[in-house]
Amino acid sequence: MPRLLLRVYTWCCCSTGFFIMLLASLSADQIQEMTLNPAQVREMLSNSQPLVLPGSVHHPPPIATSESPDFVPPDMNSWDIITHPPEPPDPPLPSQLSHDIPSNVCPDCSKVLRSARGVAQHRRLCPSNASVVSSRVEIHMADIPTPVPLVNLVNLTPEPQPLVSQHDSDSESSLKSKIYDAFEVVVHWRKNLFDMPKGAIGKSVVKEMANLIDRWTNNSSERGFCLKSLMVLPNLLLQRSSNSKNAKHQNKNNRENLIRRFQLWQDGKIDDLMLEGRAIQNRLSSGFKSSSAENKPRLFRNMMSEGNLKGALRLLSEQKAGILKMDDATLSLLKEKHPECEPAHEEFMLEGPIPVVQNIIFDEIDADLVRSMALKTKGAAGPSNLDADQWRRILCSKDFSVEGLDLCRSIANMTKSLCTTKVSDLETLEALVACSLIPLDKDPGVRPIGIGEVLRRIMGKVVTKILQKDLVNSVDGVQMCVGQQGGAEAAVHAMVDLFDDESSHGLIQVDATNAFNSLNRKVLLNNVFQNCPEIAIYT
Repeated sequence: MPRLLLRVYTWCCCSTGFFIMLLASLSADQIQEMTLNPAQVREMLSNSQPLVLPGSVHHPPPIATSESPDFVPPDMNSWDIITHPPEPPDPPLPSQLSHDIPSNVCPDCSKVLRSARGVAQHRRLCPSNASVVSSRVEIHMADIPTPVPLVNLVNLTPEPQPLVSQHDSDSESSLKSKIYDAFEVVVHWRKNLFDMPKGAIGKSVVKEMANLIDRWTNNSSERGFCLKSLMVLPNLLLQRSSNSKNAKHQNKNNRENLIRRFQLWQDGKIDDLMLEGRAIQNRLSSGFKSSSAENKPRLFRNMMSEGNLKGALRLLSEQKAGILKMDDATLSLLKEKHPECEPAHEEFMLEGPIPVVQNIIFDEIDADLVRSMALKTKGAAGPSNLDADQWRRILCSKDFSVEGLDLCRSIANMTKSLCTTKVSDLETLEALVACSLIPLDKDPGVRPIGIGEVLRRIMGKVVTKILQKDLVNSVDGVQMCVGQQGGAEAAVHAMVDLFDDESSHGLIQVDATNAFNSLNRKVLLNNVFQNCPEIAIYT
């Protein structure tokens, strides 16, 4: 405390000494010039002049009164706005004036001041100076733009459009032809995609995917090729150009390639992207790596590290490596497995009134349900070459929190539309229902395996989750794998009990040749409408 008091005392002494030195440096005439006597004050007030201190710099601008000869009354009908003019330019120096007027006298009002600098400062506010008179700026109401109501500000925000519809160089028909041609090519490409990078560029691509789905749901003019664009987009933008062991360099390279390719996609340069994609695919090692004895340990380790326990166990139990080479013989075998369907026999078609389904039951389909079903989806990639892991990262990762949620919401809206509205233009769904056909070696013969699009599997899980009770009631215990906990195991134990029963003489196992591919789809859909109308439209 004493130290604080000492500091305050020292500061007061220093301030007082500085003020005394300042007064001592000024002469008596200078001090008298800085003051005004009562006579000067009365003269200024009587002449309605502003109070001007000698040597002052900043003063408020004079206001024009009714007594001033330059005063103009405002016209209230014109809604004029009177504003103060900008600060006038400095008056000319005394050396530029007439030599008859002393340098310390104002040439406008003949006021005697101390110096030429004082004259220059005085003339800025001198009421006798014509340049100081207030000017009027007229702003009519017709020149003022009409304010926009706050309720319409939402409509001013441009609706997000898919980038494929913003091209100026190509017409819609030309762009549609390019997308169709690209789809026919990329579905045969080998999987060579890197994961969607986080950051602004990854979010932009995810947003573009959501826009394409929204355009199909909203039945826009680009609906015919929106879903095919969705399948083509990852094949063209996410192609891995190298397999560098340096992860940091690889990620940087992938990000730079994605930024450049996404700009080409925005510009509608599909041909340039196709040329680059073909060049990358041609340099990939061709052929399927068989699970030989030398490769099995490595494949088993990779599957276990990825959490693919089912595939790892299947790898250990298989006797011969799996995929046949695609040649003319394999192609002919696949065609035999997909013959023309059997004719529709009326005795197999159920009849009766079709119950009316209320669409309100599908309101449970939302973004959260799509995200939860994406977490449970596993498997290989379909035509888009995005496998379940990559879709799960896009939809559920925190790296795409807002954009991923918007994509989930778009998928939910599309699923609702498929469940409640019949699609008249089925060609628009071709890309969604397409499958990648894999010829497995059955030894002898071939087993065709169709790998559908992961997006379609997620949507199917969402629908079956909502209609689980309806599906169980429709099959009435005939299908043990529909909504039954351990249904397949129960069927096996039931067969064992029947075989061990003394009254049983034997069991007959019936296996129809190519039964599923030989079914008539018309009969199938008709019976679905009769047994489970809730899922009929989606089917």
